[in-house]
Amino acid sequence: MFGTLSGNADVLLKREIEAQKYLLKVAKKYKLPVEETKKTLKNLKTYEELLKKRQGMR
Repeated sequence: MFGTLSGNADVLLKREIEAQKYLLKVAKKYKLPVEETKKTLKNLKTYEELLKKRQGMR
C-alpha cells in the first residue's frame, strides 16, 4: 500500500480516507458500479483501522 510506514503515513492514510469518502458520496452521480462501491467501502474500513492502530501506538 504505502511501502514502509513513515512519519507521513498518517497524512497519507487521512488523504485516502477522505478520497474513499468522496467516492462514496458521488457514487450515484457518476454511476459507479456496485462492485466498485463495495471495494471502496472495504478500503475505507481498512484505512480507518490502520490509522486507528497507528494513533494508538503513540
